[in-house]
Amino acid sequence: MIDRVSDLLAKLIDEETRRLNEYNLSHGPTIGEMYEGLTKEILNRAIPSELCLDVVTGFVTDDSRTLSPQIDCMIVRGSGEQIPHTNKYKWHVKDVIAVFEVKKTLYSKELADSYAKLRAVLDNFGRYVTESGRPETFNISSAFQTFEQMTGLKAPKYKNAASLPYEMELIYHSLVLERVSPVRIALGYDGFTTEEAFRKAFYTYLADNIGKHGFGVRSIPQLCISGQFSLVKINGQPYVSPMQDGWWPVVISARVNPVRLLLEFIWTRIERNFGVSGLWGDDLQLEGLNCCLLAKAVDLGDRQGWQYKYISAEEAALSQLPTSIDWEPTTVDEIQYVVFNCLCDGQTVLTTDPEFISYLTSRGLDITTFVAGMVATGLVAVDGERLKLTTEGMACMILPDGRYVVGENNTGRLSRWIQRYMDAKPRQP
Repeated sequence: MIDRVSDLLAKLIDEETRRLNEYNLSHGPTIGEMYEGLTKEILNRAIPSELCLDVVTGFVTDDSRTLSPQIDCMIVRGSGEQIPHTNKYKWHVKDVIAVFEVKKTLYSKELADSYAKLRAVLDNFGRYVTESGRPETFNISSAFQTFEQMTGLKAPKYKNAASLPYEMELIYHSLVLERVSPVRIALGYDGFTTEEAFRKAFYTYLADNIGKHGFGVRSIPQLCISGQFSLVKINGQPYVSPMQDGWWPVVISARVNPVRLLLEFIWTRIERNFGVSGLWGDDLQLEGLNCCLLAKAVDLGDRQGWQYKYISAEEAALSQLPTSIDWEPTTVDEIQYVVFNCLCDGQTVLTTDPEFISYLTSRGLDITTFVAGMVATGLVAVDGERLKLTTEGMACMILPDGRYVVGENNTGRLSRWIQRYMDAKPRQP
């Protein structure tokens, strides 16, 4: 369903932006209001009507009554305070689902402006959580799952996060914040003419501000759109990737329909906040994503924070990469398949079990290499001496061609893939 909805909304955007561009008007603020109005219309069509969410313009506030800069669009719940004689509102950050900075064109200047305004909303949320004086309960199970899929380590309870090494603790807290704070999106209807230029401009902006408050991983918006190109944050809400040699692939670029990416972030938050399901359809298509920025938490004694590594890529190469790929389960070998089956059956698999180690040795494997291979799938984490699944509904299958496959099936995704696989097989005479 996400493909159908995103395609319809993209066509609407194309038609409406053409009309706006043709409209004879040179007053900047009014032009901005036209694009904000278009964005509100798109968001209202994208939000399930039964949730009674609103799309408004105005300011985000917190218990200290600190106001954010004016925000172009906000998806909100509950009730806010209408500012007298205007169509703008003050809305408490606890009831803000997502915020959008809207630009007719998004280049470096507009990117910096959007980044600062969106970061201010995150500051509102931080003050609310730390200064409200009221206990707040959040469902952060998906952040735990993301941590395990990224790091291969069992996520401790929140109160025990300090037991982790510094770099893992910083990732842990960052992922929790990504789950509970408002989704922050910068939306430019036009902008950079190449994916390479957008990537470089974003990294240059970060690099020019290294060491300043507000330019760590937590402050990076979840999605930045510049025309047909997007920068996407890998935060588990929904996108996730295993770490690469100790580095977090924190930002990737894409040239897929940007409305689809917007829906992915908004629908994921709606699903996890309100329990709405069935939004994605068969969910067998994935976006083509190109790694842009890696991050690593570092503790240098006198300084702590994030180190960045930019992944250079030329436009000629980026333009040849696929914009979408078919989802497939993970192919494993026979021994891995046996272990996955044991885990799915609820059996305990210990990395210190002499019989297990002996079994691996007899197959020419050592326990360290085997565990690393299991963790690399993103489907297993290490909990002390025990292996545990990082999924909610893992299933294992042996295909007719002899392959062993495993995959998440909590929404029936693996089952749908198997059905499509079997339908595509030539029938025997």
